[in-house]
Amino acid sequence: MKQDEKKGGMNPLSAFGFNMKNGKDVISKMAKSGDAQRLMELLNQDGNVQDAAKSAAKGDTSQLMGMVQRLMQSDEGAKLVDQISQEAKKSGLE
Repeated sequence: MKQDEKKGGMNPLSAFGFNMKNGKDVISKMAKSGDAQRLMELLNQDGNVQDAAKSAAKGDTSQLMGMVQRLMQSDEGAKLVDQISQEAKKSGLE
């Protein structure tokens, strides 16, 4: 019996070949990648990402959205986001 079934339900994503444990492992690996690390450096150059994320969690997304918008307007930022997105697709996350 799968872990999700033990909890009283089936993982709805399993029908699409998505395994939650493997997904977490892939996300963790991707977060440690050079591309993700550089992306965080770029975001932090624009301000404190943690503070922006805390504000977003409280309902004010403006600071975080502004950071992401400025990141996507830069060639390097847009390229990094595209590379990370492509890697996510290859790993079955999208």
